[in-house]
Amino acid sequence: MRVNIDTDRNCPTCGAVIRANSPGGQCVGCLLRLGIEAGIADKPERPPASGGQVTGFGDYELIEELGRGGMGVVWKAHQVSLNRPVALKLLLEGRFATEGAIKRFEFEAEAAANLDHPNIVPIYGVGQHEGWPYFAMKLIDGSDLGQRIPDYALPITHSKAKSNGVPTSNGGIASRDLSKSEIRDLQARVAALIAKIARAVHYAHQRGILHRDLKPSNIIIDASGEPHVTDFGVAKLATPDGRLTVTGVVLGSPHYMAPEQASGQVRQVTSAADIYSLGTILYELLTGQPPFQGDTPLAIMRQTADEEPKPPSALRPGLDRDLETICLKCLAKSPTRRYPSAEALADDLEKWVRREPISARPPTRWERGVNHIRLHPIRAALTGIALLALLLTATFFYGSARTYYWLMAKINGEHLIVPPGDDGVYRLKLRGFDDFRCTFNFWKEPFWIARLPLKNRYARIEFTNIPPDLANRLTVRVFSDIPGLPDPAKTPPLTNGQVFLLGDCSVRERAFYFGAVNFQASNVLARAPDAGIRVVLLGRLGDPDPYKPAGALTATERY
Repeated sequence: MRVNIDTDRNCPTCGAVIRANSPGGQCVGCLLRLGIEAGIADKPERPPASGGQVTGFGDYELIEELGRGGMGVVWKAHQVSLNRPVALKLLLEGRFATEGAIKRFEFEAEAAANLDHPNIVPIYGVGQHEGWPYFAMKLIDGSDLGQRIPDYALPITHSKAKSNGVPTSNGGIASRDLSKSEIRDLQARVAALIAKIARAVHYAHQRGILHRDLKPSNIIIDASGEPHVTDFGVAKLATPDGRLTVTGVVLGSPHYMAPEQASGQVRQVTSAADIYSLGTILYELLTGQPPFQGDTPLAIMRQTADEEPKPPSALRPGLDRDLETICLKCLAKSPTRRYPSAEALADDLEKWVRREPISARPPTRWERGVNHIRLHPIRAALTGIALLALLLTATFFYGSARTYYWLMAKINGEHLIVPPGDDGVYRLKLRGFDDFRCTFNFWKEPFWIARLPLKNRYARIEFTNIPPDLANRLTVRVFSDIPGLPDPAKTPPLTNGQVFLLGDCSVRERAFYFGAVNFQASNVLARAPDAGIRVVLLGRLGDPDPYKPAGALTATERY
């Protein structure tokens, strides 16, 4: 097997991971971007941002770059033939794009071109210039919602922030306490904005298009405050035969994708995924931060799939309870527990703005408990087993060290712990190994024995029923084991006949087990079917002859 000892590094331009053998010291995307920009301008320099000469691109004059994403770059441009400003989106890889990338790009244009809604950015035209795919959109005079979140987020008042100890994420604590009417007006502004976006999304859903990447940066707010949904680059389109056409490999942005997207269940993605994304946007507008945050996209996606979001009122005291209920209903883990449509979400938000009763209701304690069990079945099962084990142990088996360890071992998926023989020797069969890990522990001490009988005791490892030439090549480690906790200690690699020290028991290790270092048990058993390991207990640290076999153990030591 070849091992690449070169190390990867990060691109100095965009921060992406660069493989060790990448030329030019930049990632593939940046290398392509350099070629693309050179192709557009027909010279090494990029087109001037503003105030300089414009660059011709067919019927369009490129003025300045407005933004870029994973698939395309958007330019502010002027359409010469119709003498109007437009937003021109070019495929990022340009003439170097693969057939799949071109199809995804064309699909985005097709998805948006079939939508005619005042809150969806319309498509003016689609085409190619010198093999470079593009489509022209209406130029919205404004900024994306991501840049304006601090304008919407409910600030924390001095008194409530101090009493709750909640930090802000949108510029700090408000300079003064807002009145109830001011708080209500600010929340109503957010609710009305999301209601408009939800109706635009519902319009797309009615025409068989799921956006699947709704996020603040894909919503443009114009000068009058109206939202406009854009960027259908990872949309899903229902074809005439009812099948769904999926585009792209990345199915959304980690902070805003639904649990079914985060867990990779692409076939289960429905309009409920867009409703979840609308809930995350509502959550961020109300609190100033997304429902889940993490150091890596994978960490965020795991939280999205496995954890419940913190209630918005925990971050923004004073938030209306009904508005919080609407938000949390959108963020339900199960798609069936969310709003049945984006239109239903818009209806509830508008009812709240009009101070009418909403249809959503907060989950009961029973529903929260059932949902917790559904999200964490193993944790819930282990908790139930642990409580049952504790009850049985305290009631029926108090004083029985063997029973206690049997229960704890079963809870943690272990086999019974093997006690030593009358001669102070543990005998373990190699068939007890599951590849690299021995599933049989050798016993140490019950938890209530105070004097720690195996503290600082030596032991010797011996491979049995194995040909010497093979036994002398095998290497293992000895791990200390506490049922239910991570393994706190391990020995260096041990060979046949080597003496090692059973560690200080101040951390209350309960037992030990073996782990293979340089072999698989199945390979050894193929040659020596009766192979095993003996652990001979020796003297203690400080004894006159610490390496002498201990022989028969006391009743306490035999546990």
